Amino acid sequence: MTDSAPWTPRAGGIVVSKGKYMYMLGGEDGFTCDSGDRCPPYYNDVWRSKNGKRWELLTADAGWAPRPGHQCEVLFGSCVCFGGFGLSTNPQDPFAVANPIDVWVSKNGRTWKQLSGPAEQPWNAQSPEDIKYDLAAFPVYFAN
Repeated sequence: MTDSAPWTPRAGGIVVSKGKYMYMLGGEDGFTCDSGDRCPPYYNDVWRSKNGKRWELLTADAGWAPRPGHQCEVLFGSCVCFGGFGLSTNPQDPFAVANPIDVWVSKNGRTWKQLSGPAEQPWNAQSPEDIKYDLAAFPVYFAN
């Protein structure tokens, strides 16, 4: 829709539709650290648009750790984000699994709240090794 979106070019950004808007959340401009300034080279910004031409930055830092491979869905009027890939910050073990064990929710894309407790960890994760990335999520609603 546009050749000049205001957000930094990236891969792995998640797009969801909520109300009259589409939201673009996070992503990456590289999978691993290199000689660049940012390490990891991931984003946690949130943008929205009604038409794909004009984009509005809702937040440059959604609160959740920047990550690729995450998933976001709209559930019961809120955007829910979880999963993803994380890089080790341990220089002694740079290849240690560091996938984030968290779930974040937002009604408006600007303000985010982390759900807490073991019941709110994706896949009943006990450690970063239990977290999946590059996944597809399919919301299912059950009627009583």
